[in-house]
Amino acid sequence: MKRFPKVTKPCCVGVIALLSVCLVGSGPVAAESLLESLQQVGPEYANAYLSPLIQSWGVNQVTALYTTAAIGKSKLTWEIGLKVAATHISEDDQSFRTFVPVTLDEGVGIPPGDPNYGREGFLELAGPTVMGDTDTDGTATLYVDGVPIRRESTISGVVNTRWVPMVIPEASIGGIAGFKGMIRFFPSVKLGDLGKLKYFGFGIQYGVNNLIPTLPIDVLVGYFRQSLDLGSFYESDASSFHLGLSKRTTMVTIYGGGALESSNTKVKYNFDDPISGTPVPISFEVDGVQDYRLTIGATLEMGVRINVEANAGKLAVYSAGVMFGF
Repeated sequence: MKRFPKVTKPCCVGVIALLSVCLVGSGPVAAESLLESLQQVGPEYANAYLSPLIQSWGVNQVTALYTTAAIGKSKLTWEIGLKVAATHISEDDQSFRTFVPVTLDEGVGIPPGDPNYGREGFLELAGPTVMGDTDTDGTATLYVDGVPIRRESTISGVVNTRWVPMVIPEASIGGIAGFKGMIRFFPSVKLGDLGKLKYFGFGIQYGVNNLIPTLPIDVLVGYFRQSLDLGSFYESDASSFHLGLSKRTTMVTIYGGGALESSNTKVKYNFDDPISGTPVPISFEVDGVQDYRLTIGATLEMGVRINVEANAGKLAVYSAGVMFGF
């Protein structure tokens, strides 16, 4: 970030819908409001500001990939339903503070002739993240020799919460030679000038019991990949290699397992430079911090399949769902 932002607060209308990927109706307002806010700040600020949302969406996309490890090979089965994943962020993730080295010149509003012109300094960027305090603005403070010489207000949080949810429609078909295929999708939604929401994932799982029928519990192995794009502004991909175990009683299946996973997010927007008056293209890329998880959950089977689960890794993720089928 080389320039001080001159910003307005983001509009909160519809942002909660954006966070849950339920973008019908209020979604375009939510997405454009968030983008308009980011257009007032540089990449270092935007990266830190969006961090809890980026990291949480990355793990949410590959959560709740199975509710049982039992996959047959001779009877065709199918399911369709809805799952909700929610990452619980820490209180520390609701605010940030970072330092950026800068040269004191026109880029940070220091004109030629100023006694500090050409010297080295740094920007202190601090404030709420997108999931932080909605009543408090952040700040960008310019320092030289450890002394603050200029300060500007930036942007407040959008939704003050420690939960980052995602709604996940899902369909699957199994029983074909011991394999099960699944897709996750959301109908394409127009996001105004941003373009379209694209939300699609696919995966395949195999029931190991079809190879080793004497196993005392059900076992599956699988791979899943998910993408979430908000026009060209936000592009996120996540993948998971997972091992699932389960044991069924009369109506309840206890399941658990582990996974190796990764996610990557690209953010692109134009920074409205208040000094030059021209838009500056900004882009940055963020890898997910979570690379593994352990899962434990339970499924109640009574015509419909209702499940709850908890996931432990570098982030804590919880999920619940309702699936219909046979």
